[in-house]
Amino acid sequence: MTIKDKLIEKINALEKQEMLLNEAYNYLSYLESQEEDDVFIQASEKSLKKVWDNTEDDIYN
Repeated sequence: MTIKDKLIEKINALEKQEMLLNEAYNYLSYLESQEEDDVFIQASEKSLKKVWDNTEDDIYN
């Protein structure tokens, strides 16, 4: 195997590592966005519950 062949192999391996790192980064970004969505949903649910509780108080009092 020549030096050129070894360099080509190393370059290919580095490109594969870069691709895997990009995939991992994209997945982590996706998970982070899901987490933000979950936080938003929970905040919305709490807000709606407060509104409902206040409405119930107004209705029954």
